[in-house]
Amino acid sequence: MNVLLRKISCLFFLFFSFFGSPSAWAEASTYVLDSDKSTISFQVKSTLHEFSGTTHDIKGKISIDLQQNRMVDTAEIAIPVMSMQTGITARDHAMQHMFEVERYPQIDFRVLSITPLQSDTDSATGTLYEIRGTLKIRRIEREVFFKTRVFFKPDAPDTIKVEGETTLKTTWFDLVTPAVFGIVRVNPNIRLILTTIWKRQ
Repeated sequence: MNVLLRKISCLFFLFFSFFGSPSAWAEASTYVLDSDKSTISFQVKSTLHEFSGTTHDIKGKISIDLQQNRMVDTAEIAIPVMSMQTGITARDHAMQHMFEVERYPQIDFRVLSITPLQSDTDSATGTLYEIRGTLKIRRIEREVFFKTRVFFKPDAPDTIKVEGETTLKTTWFDLVTPAVFGIVRVNPNIRLILTTIWKRQ
């Protein structure tokens, strides 16, 4: 019985020594996406011309340990489909129809891992990271990768800037791009570009 009590006491001691210590949590910070200063844009090619679209209505939050280059908690980013604009109303309506906006009003990206691609950091040119996550469009989830550049200044830790891009295929999500008069067709490759500002809570 005494042996069992000693083991339990040791476990409690280890638990509170680590989790109760301020240093165990000091490096983790929660950042919220600043939608007023952030943009996600997309570039699309068709048989007639190229066009692009943007959205500023983005929501997201992440808890990270910048010194250890690790994510403490899962991050999620949400984009309302109705917020994506191309500058032409008819084209926006066709895009909303393609996404089935009434049934699936939101696009969700869930970050699974953040991996540094270089050992040194540079606050001027940014530090390269690979962000891996699942992108959910309508009912389909697909794992995607972003090559990003993160700008972080140790003397200004309240703000992080993240720039990155990736290429998606509409076929990954069973999206049928509209054709105009059966002639003008949209290329299935979509270039996705993000410029985001994150503020520490």
